[in-house]
Amino acid sequence: MILNLSGRLPLLVDMLARQHPVDGTAVGDPTGTAVDRFLKWEFDPSRRAAALAGALPRRVNQDLLSTALGEDADAGLFDWLTRQPFVSATATSGYQYHDVVREPMLRHLRQRSVEQWQAAHARLADRYRGWCTGPSAWNDAAWRDHHVEATYHDLCADPLRIAAIAADGIDAADSTPAAARRWTDAIGAAAHDTADAELSRISTRLSEGWDAVSTNCRQLLMALIDTGCLNPSATARAYAARAYILYRADEDEAAIIECSRALAHDPTQARAYAIRAAASHWLSRYDAALADFDRAIALDSDDSWAIARRGQTYCATEQYEEALADYNRAIALDGNDGWAVAGRGQVYRRLQRYDEALADFDRAVALDGDDAWAVSERGQTYHFISRQNDALADFDRVIALDPKDGFAFACRGAAYRELGRYEDALASFEQAMVLDDSVPWVIAGRGDTFRMLGRLEQALADLDRAVALDNDYAWALASRGRVYYDIERFREALEDCDRAIALDPNYAWATVTRGLIHRATDRYEEALTDLNHAMTLDSTFSWVIAHRGETYRLMGRHEQALADLDRAIALDPDDAQATASRGLTNRAMGRYEEALTDFDRAMTLDDSFSWLVASRGEAYRLMNRNEEALADFDRAIALDGQDAWSIGRRGRVYRAMLRYDDALADFDRTIELDDQQPWIIAERGRAYRLLGRFDEALTDLDRAIAIDGDYSWAIGLRGETHRLMQRYEQALADFGRAITLDERDAWLIACRGHTYSCMGRHQDAVADLRRAVELYDEYGWAFAALARITYTSGDTDEAVQLAWRVIRLPKAESDDLCTAASVLYRAGDPEWPAALERVREAAANEQRSLPRSVLPVLVLAVCDAVGGDVPGAVKRAAPVLADALTDQLEWLSTEIDELASWSGELAAALAPLRGNYAE
Repeated sequence: MILNLSGRLPLLVDMLARQHPVDGTAVGDPTGTAVDRFLKWEFDPSRRAAALAGALPRRVNQDLLSTALGEDADAGLFDWLTRQPFVSATATSGYQYHDVVREPMLRHLRQRSVEQWQAAHARLADRYRGWCTGPSAWNDAAWRDHHVEATYHDLCADPLRIAAIAADGIDAADSTPAAARRWTDAIGAAAHDTADAELSRISTRLSEGWDAVSTNCRQLLMALIDTGCLNPSATARAYAARAYILYRADEDEAAIIECSRALAHDPTQARAYAIRAAASHWLSRYDAALADFDRAIALDSDDSWAIARRGQTYCATEQYEEALADYNRAIALDGNDGWAVAGRGQVYRRLQRYDEALADFDRAVALDGDDAWAVSERGQTYHFISRQNDALADFDRVIALDPKDGFAFACRGAAYRELGRYEDALASFEQAMVLDDSVPWVIAGRGDTFRMLGRLEQALADLDRAVALDNDYAWALASRGRVYYDIERFREALEDCDRAIALDPNYAWATVTRGLIHRATDRYEEALTDLNHAMTLDSTFSWVIAHRGETYRLMGRHEQALADLDRAIALDPDDAQATASRGLTNRAMGRYEEALTDFDRAMTLDDSFSWLVASRGEAYRLMNRNEEALADFDRAIALDGQDAWSIGRRGRVYRAMLRYDDALADFDRTIELDDQQPWIIAERGRAYRLLGRFDEALTDLDRAIAIDGDYSWAIGLRGETHRLMQRYEQALADFGRAITLDERDAWLIACRGHTYSCMGRHQDAVADLRRAVELYDEYGWAFAALARITYTSGDTDEAVQLAWRVIRLPKAESDDLCTAASVLYRAGDPEWPAALERVREAAANEQRSLPRSVLPVLVLAVCDAVGGDVPGAVKRAAPVLADALTDQLEWLSTEIDELASWSGELAAALAPLRGNYAE
C-alpha cells in the first residue's frame, strides 16, 4: 500500500513509513504533502497553479500549459516551469514531468476538484483534436500523436467515453501494430491516472492482446471485441480487420470465417464482403468471390480496393474486358494505387497488348520501386516479347528484393532457357525447387530445359512428375509429347498432345508438335491441318510457317514450300532450320546454286548440325562436284559417326567416283546401323550391278523390295540388272511393275525403252523413250538413246536433231554427250567437232574416274582412229585403259563391244585399242 501510494518516491516512502500504520486503512494519502514539499519554496500562486496544470498533459509546451490553466500562460511563466528540476526537455515533443512528480500532482488535482479535473482534460482533448487536421490518418505520425493524446484526455475527462472511443482501436490496428500499441498505451495511462475500475478492466484485457512475439493486431482485435465496448457495427468492423490480417497471412479459410462472423453482426459491412471475396479468389472459388465483390461494391461504390480485386478475379476467369473496366475504375478513384496499375498491366499482357502492359508496369514500379510483384510481371512481359535480357534484369531485381521468391527463380530459368543458356537455366530452376519442389510448372520447366540439352531421360522424369502433380497441366503434357516425339515414341507423343489440345484447343505449340508427329508418321494431310490451325492462332509465328513449308516439301509441293519458307525467313532471317529447309526444297527442284546459297547461310547461323553439312554435300553430289561433296560428307560423319544417312550418301559419291571398295564399305556400315532401310540396300545392289556382280546385286535388290514392295526405284534397278544379264522378260516384268507404281518416272520408262531396244523391239523402244522425254525434257540419257535408235532405224534427220538437243542441254553428262557426238559423226554432220568440244568440256568438269569417264575418252580415241590417226588414238586411250581395275574389265569390254557394233568402220578403228587393252 505504501509503495503504491508513494509511487516509490523515497521522500513519500519515508513520510508514510514514519506513521507506523497497522494496516492499509491507517495509511493516509500523502499526495498533498508531497506536492507541498515539491513547491514549498514557491509562494507565487500563479506559479504554483502552473506547476500543477503542467502535469495534466503527458507532454507540455506553452500552448498546452495555457489550455490546462484555462488562460494564457505568458512566456516567462512557461520558462520558469521548464527550469524546475522535475521538468526535462524531450527530443521532439516539448517537455515532460518526471513520473514520480507528475503522478502525485495528478492525484492531487483529481482529489481537489473533479469538475476542474474534467474541464481541464476536456480542454486539452479539444486542443489536440484541433491539431488533427484532415480525415483519419493513422499512418501520419503527427496526426497519430495528436489523436492518441486526445484519446487519453477524453478518457481522463470521462472514462465512460471508452464506449465511443473503443472503435478507434480498429482503425489503429488496421494501420500498424505500432500505432495500435500507442493507442492501447494511452488507454492504459488514462486508466491508471483516473483510477477508474472499468477502464482499468478494459485496459487490462487490451494489454492481454499483446505478447512478446506479436507482429500483428489479430489478438488485440479479439481482445477489443471481448471488452464488450463495441456496438454491432463496430464489432463487425473488428472481425473484418481480423479477417484482413489473416488474408494477408495467406490464411484464407480462417479469413472467410472471420468475415462471416462480421456479417453476422452487421450484414451491411462492405469490407467483410470484399475481404471474403478476395480470400475466395485465392481459393479459386471465383463465382463466390464475384458474388461477394458485387455485394461489397453495391454497399460502397467508391471502394477502390474491392473494385481492383474484382478486376483480378475477372482476369483469373479470362473476362478481360470486365477486368479492364474494374481496374480503370479503381485507378480513377486512386491514381496512386500501384497494385491496381500493375493488375491492369497484367490484363494487357494476357491480351497481348504488350506496349500498354509495359507502360502500366513502369508506372507501378515508379510508384513503388520495391513492389516485387509489379517488377516480376514486367519481367514476364519482357519474356513474352522475347526481350530476355530485360526480363533477366527484372527477375534479378525481384530476387534481390526477396531471395525466397521461388517464382522469380523459375521465371529467370525460363528466360535463360529462351536465350539458350541452358546450364544457367537449370541452376535457376534448381534454386526454385530448393524453395519449393512441389510446383508442377517449375519441375516441367526444368524438364523442358533437359529436353533442350538433349538429356531426354531426365526430361522425361521431370515431366512425368509434373503431370503426376497436375494431370491437367497442358504445357507439361505438350512438352512431354515433344520428348516422346524426339525419341520416336510417336504413339505416346500423340496421346500427350491430344490431351494438351483437349485442355486448351488454342494451344499453338501443342498443335504444332502434333503436326510434327503426324508428319513424322507420313500423315501429311493431318500435319497440314494442325499447322494451318496453329497459323490461325498467330500468323506471325515464323517457326510454324517454316514447319508448314517443310511439310509441303516432304509432300513434293515445292512451290508452296518455297512460299512458306521465304515468308518464314523474311520474319526471322536468322532461322537456320528454315533456311536449311529452303535449301532442301531448292535442291529437290534442281536449283542447286540457290540450294548451296541457303546451306551456306544456314551453316553460318549454326554449323553444329551434321545433317546440315550433309545436305550441302548432297547438293554438291547432285551437281557432280564430287570432291566438295566428299569433303562435306566426311565432315558430317566426323560430327556424328552414327549418321547412317550421311554415310550412305558418301557411299553414293564414292560410287560415282568409281571408288567401289570405299562405296561398298560405306554401304555395309550404313546397313549395320540400320538394316531396315531399303534405299541403302538397293544402293549396294546398284554398286554390285555396276561391278558386274549381278547375283549379289539381285540379292540386295530382292531384299530391298521385300522390305518395301512398292519401292519402284529398287524394282527398276532389279529390272536393269536383269537387262544386263539379258533376262529381258524379267526385266520387262520389273519395269512394268515399277511404272505401275510411278507412271511418271521418266527413268523407269526410258529403261524399259532401252530393254525393248535390246530385244529389237525398236517401235516399243521409241514409244517409251519419247514418253520419257515428254515427262522430263532435260533427260539427256533418254534423248541420246532415242537419237541412237532413230539413227539405227534410218531416220538420220531426226537422229541429228535429237543429238543436237543432247549437246545443247546444259546439264547433260559426258557419256550421253558421247553418244550424241557419235551419232553426229556417223551421220556426217559437218558441225560434229563442236559436239566433241562439248564432250571435252563436260568430261573436264565432271569429277569422275573410271569406268564412266572411259567412254568419252574412247569415243574421242575412236574419232582419232577414224580420221587415220590410229597411233594417236591408242596414245589417248592407253592411260585410261591402263588405270582400269580388274573388276572393271568386263564393263569396259561390254562398252567397247557396244561402240563397235554400231559400224564396221568403228569396229576396225577399235581393233588397235583392243590389242592395247588386252596387253
